[in-house]
Amino acid sequence: MRWLGFLAVLFAASSASAAPASNPSFLGITMNSIGAVCVVADVTNCSPAQDAGLRFGDAIVAIDGKALFDGTKAPCDELIERITAHAPGDVTSFDIRRGDEAATIRAVLSTRADVQHRCLVDQPIPSIEVTDLDDQRTYSLDEVRGTTTVIGWFPISKCSGCSKVFDLVSEGLAKKLGAENARVLGMTLYELDVDENKKLPTRKGTGFSSTVPLAAASVKDYEELSLREMNRVQFMVVDSRGIVRFVAPIAPDSDDVEAAVDEVLAAAQQAEHARTQRR
Repeated sequence: MRWLGFLAVLFAASSASAAPASNPSFLGITMNSIGAVCVVADVTNCSPAQDAGLRFGDAIVAIDGKALFDGTKAPCDELIERITAHAPGDVTSFDIRRGDEAATIRAVLSTRADVQHRCLVDQPIPSIEVTDLDDQRTYSLDEVRGTTTVIGWFPISKCSGCSKVFDLVSEGLAKKLGAENARVLGMTLYELDVDENKKLPTRKGTGFSSTVPLAAASVKDYEELSLREMNRVQFMVVDSRGIVRFVAPIAPDSDDVEAAVDEVLAAAQQAEHARTQRR
């Protein structure tokens, strides 16, 4: 139920806030509000939280010396708002309880793009098993080798406006590189039914064009490669050799969508240029 708990926390925060920026300050934890504290459920690899030493079960009581709970909102909602109010690079203090001990931990906030860059860029695309949503064919993700590929990780049933972002990327790739030289792939996650059995989602009613191929990964693989993102598309540009060259999150309802898409397209152009130079 950790995944569901995380969703409840994240959506409560996002529904009460303005349109998110694509790449705001980021700590790198999943969490649950319990009473007056925000309890860490997991720590993201390569994140400021991991660097600072936050652990599973740590109860965050305050940030920058100010208590999280004031009776008006859930502690984790307040934590998200205060983190995103900071600029990337800010040093932020967290008062925590770890068992019977109290401590203050300081973290240098980063961004989603920076965290993914540390973990993924210049590394081979993972050979995880994914399933095509249309023909239900199962294949290894590293089969994208051979063509410059832009992969966007997103929750198909939760991310409003994601299809429009994919349309922008797909159209841009076709104009700048040609459909035969670069492609886009939408990567979502398996859903769970009421009995928590895995089921393959469908593109029906999502607004996705049939020209954008879609596939689903396991919840575990999705969490690791998308930073458990529910409000943004986490894009990665993979070159023809299967190496990740660029990563960038894009929030569909943000003011910086076009600029963020341009960065993804520029990275794809660079990857394709490098391929042609190797001939």
